[in-house]
Amino acid sequence: MKMPMRVKLYLDVFFLINTGMNLVVFLTQSLLMQKTIRLWRLILASVLGAVMACLLVLFHVHRNLLLLVLSYFFVSVFLVRLAFGKMTTARTVMHLLLYYACAFILAGLLLQVQKSFHYPLTGASMLGLMLFVLFLLRYFMPKLKKEKERVSYLYRLRIYDRGSKIEGMALLDTGNGLYDAISKKPVMLGSKNFLEKLWKGKDPPLMRMIPYHSVGKKMGMLCAFRAQRLEIECRGDWQFVEDAWVAVCEECVSVDGEYEMILHPDMLNNENGKEKS
Repeated sequence: MKMPMRVKLYLDVFFLINTGMNLVVFLTQSLLMQKTIRLWRLILASVLGAVMACLLVLFHVHRNLLLLVLSYFFVSVFLVRLAFGKMTTARTVMHLLLYYACAFILAGLLLQVQKSFHYPLTGASMLGLMLFVLFLLRYFMPKLKKEKERVSYLYRLRIYDRGSKIEGMALLDTGNGLYDAISKKPVMLGSKNFLEKLWKGKDPPLMRMIPYHSVGKKMGMLCAFRAQRLEIECRGDWQFVEDAWVAVCEECVSVDGEYEMILHPDMLNNENGKEKS
């Protein structure tokens, strides 16, 4: 007759590993949310989570599947609210789903490491690998955020004039304070090589001289023309500006060619109208 297999569990080691794992999951979640959380709240939630895990083991809750699932659910809700503070029910659900997603992904990563490198998953190795993942997130998340912010300032636009159309990218420059002195309308900047495509095979439009000043140059003059129509794509909608003033810049406005225009913020906030794409 076979004897039932017994597993010896050291609660102190189990408690420390759970505390570390909980803390890494909470820190990963806060990084993904790009939200600054007080560290003491995360540590407290991690410790209490480890204590509750130990209690579930001591009282053999794992023998009843329904009780185990319910226990883990209510404990998770409590820990999430403790770690990230008071929130609405909808935000609690969102935080809870992200908490489970982080735990699932990190656990899957550990199993993949074990399978690929035949590396034994001890408590110390699991915690070390998760800390390494946390370090990578801490390093790359600010770079991803910076790239996202940079892309959010780029807009696709179309310029129409005398039956011709050109399409390109524009950078929103909140420091662009260029206005036409007569009409008081905002003026955007465009690379000459790009704008010349608009009147290819035609005579250039009538130009108006617009004074400007910039860093390193006290005063200068730019040639500008009035396009019949300007369309800017904003969140899937095309916003249009009639009689938009466009200044011609002799030099390229973008060194790497990522955009051809510099957009005036007042043009983006224009309320003349919107058209669905």
